[in-house]
Amino acid sequence: MSEIKQVWGIIKDYKCADLKMVQDPALAVFQHQQAIIDEHTEVIKIQDADLRKYEKQIESLKAQLNNMEACYIEKKKECEELQGKVSEALEEIQRALNCCESTETACVLGELVKVLRGES
Repeated sequence: MSEIKQVWGIIKDYKCADLKMVQDPALAVFQHQQAIIDEHTEVIKIQDADLRKYEKQIESLKAQLNNMEACYIEKKKECEELQGKVSEALEEIQRALNCCESTETACVLGELVKVLRGES
């Protein structure tokens, strides 16, 4: 409030024409500064909109990553399950080879073992 009193103390003895001379340039400066503020406000609004867009993209990517992780875990379990079945099959074939009396059957079982081990 003291600033207003100081300004009033300076201008109270001036005539309207004298004040007009000061008012026009002051108003021009104010309008110029206001235009700069308005420009910056628009830039901030645009940047804020961009930020919101990027935040949505990040959330979407996080969701995709979570889905991919869940899918990976599911596939890993499937692979482990299948590996267990292959291991059981190899054990069964090995037992059959140990009991086998025919060389032809032993040959076929031997080939099966290679296939199951990925050696063929």
